[in-house]
Amino acid sequence: VASGVEALEQLAQEAVDLILMDIDMPVLTGVQTTEAIRAGEEHAILESNRTVPIIAVTTSDSEEQQELYRQSGMAGCVSKPIKIPVLRAAIQDALK
Repeated sequence: VASGVEALEQLAQEAVDLILMDIDMPVLTGVQTTEAIRAGEEHAILESNRTVPIIAVTTSDSEEQQELYRQSGMAGCVSKPIKIPVLRAAIQDALK
């Protein structure tokens, strides 16, 4: 999807197993979108999607930023450009 708003609309209609969340999206940031997913009710997010693992995908991966992502409800963080072994490990950790 192209924006956080579109992500929320899709998550209100379709169940997913995992979300790769771009942090720098238009309209709503990845952090704002994650917080809205976790809150769920305001955007009518499907119940199953409110707890789905979310992994941040970003160029901003400092320790401080990663802590912000965790506090917003994300399960992990992958830096751009994405390295497949790192992504695979993040997905495995998030699905535990």
